[in-house]
Amino acid sequence: MGNRKYKILYFYITHALEGFQGFNIHIMEFMNHANAIDGIEVIGAYELAKEQKNTIFYLRLFHKIKKYLPRFISDCLAIFSNIPDLFYALKKIKEYSPDIILFRHNHMKWYQNIVRKITGIPMLLEVNAPLTLERIQLKELALKRISFLLEKWSWQTADRIYVVSNALKNILSSHVNPEKIVAIHNGVNKNAYTSILKEKRETIIIGYAGSFRKYHGIDILFSHVIPNVLSQYPQVTFLLVGTGGVLSDFQKNPSLTKELMQRVILPGHIRYHDLPEYISKMDITFMMDFTEYGSPLKLFEYMMARTCIIVPDRKPIREIIEDGKDGLFFKPRDESDFMRCLSKVLSDESFRDMLALNAYEKVINNYTWDHNAKRVVEVLKSISKKNE
Repeated sequence: MGNRKYKILYFYITHALEGFQGFNIHIMEFMNHANAIDGIEVIGAYELAKEQKNTIFYLRLFHKIKKYLPRFISDCLAIFSNIPDLFYALKKIKEYSPDIILFRHNHMKWYQNIVRKITGIPMLLEVNAPLTLERIQLKELALKRISFLLEKWSWQTADRIYVVSNALKNILSSHVNPEKIVAIHNGVNKNAYTSILKEKRETIIIGYAGSFRKYHGIDILFSHVIPNVLSQYPQVTFLLVGTGGVLSDFQKNPSLTKELMQRVILPGHIRYHDLPEYISKMDITFMMDFTEYGSPLKLFEYMMARTCIIVPDRKPIREIIEDGKDGLFFKPRDESDFMRCLSKVLSDESFRDMLALNAYEKVINNYTWDHNAKRVVEVLKSISKKNE
């Protein structure tokens, strides 16, 4: 690379309805680790999101108003919001004179394509999900055809695209040349776990960290799995970190007696920087379901904390975990198959420890944010040299 300094201007969304989320973690960790690489300067086009709840007050108000708008109106507003985005982007480019532009792809966004045409600065597009497909499945989209055309236009305009899984690469490859797409998985901050020690105890803690929403399959966990496990295994305690819509239903579950509920720890919302302390207390960790294209941040946290992992059999998770070697797979949302895996690791401590150690060794060697940043930077450098 020589002595050249590569200046990268990074455009991304800053806040979501639920506040500080996975995408905020990705942005923050990538920028921190990329800026630690010699010859690289990554400049955020916006202030990074904060974890304080008051920073999203107006966003919550906007979403409440948006609920009463017809989908057509919401989609039109999203399209026209690109106009101020375009002027802001051109202003930032003039201010910093970057060598490369990195855009995090977002729904109904087209301004980055105009920026690429006007400035001629090479562009790397970061894609974390097929957003049009996602919103169609959630029935949150009226202008389906326009949304897909804008998304496809962005994929085709970018000099290179990086996605978070090979499964997502396969989805995009049917619409754009696969040679311009590279898969780079998410990661974990290894430094956050260096001072945390695993404790040996008689109680086995089964843990989860994330949002309590139905699309994660948490409704199944709350309604059936937890009552069954607590009744069958007196040595088990659940530690469930997070908040979400189905929590209130869980707390009203008649099969959960007051005695059983004493073995369910619900710390609620916690700061991202405090997460390692909680996950490191867990012996067995799990996910109930996941998408067919993403890269689950919690999985890498589970691995780094040396926990025994039980995960749904989904394509992107198979890119990381090998069944029976560093984790166990079950059929997504299948309670009986999940219980089969759980019973297996609860009854065999040595097998449980082996899965946990193998997962830790894999993540430390392949899936830290250091690895992620270096791979993304290599792609950024390659498109810069190509355009010189």
